[in-house]
Amino acid sequence: INIVNFTQRMIKLAEYRKQLAGYLTDKMSVVAPNLSALIGDTVAARLISKAGSLTNLAKAPASTVQILGAGTSLYVFKKKVLLVIYLY
Repeated sequence: INIVNFTQRMIKLAEYRKQLAGYLTDKMSVVAPNLSALIGDTVAARLISKAGSLTNLAKAPASTVQILGAGTSLYVFKKKVLLVIYLY
């Protein structure tokens, strides 16, 4: 019974995620079409969110945008590299 409930919930969550992705695509095509065309809807939305607003993102120098974009990916990369080094 629990497995059935779990799978039904997972299916509903997957459908909800598709709805959110469609909503995000629609909004980003209106708000920042060039940015979303360059880097994708999800990444553009995260970048705008980290910057605080689209205006703040537009005013930020390239070095700041690079730091905003590389925030956690640098740590994930370091963790993967350390894991690979540890395995060998």
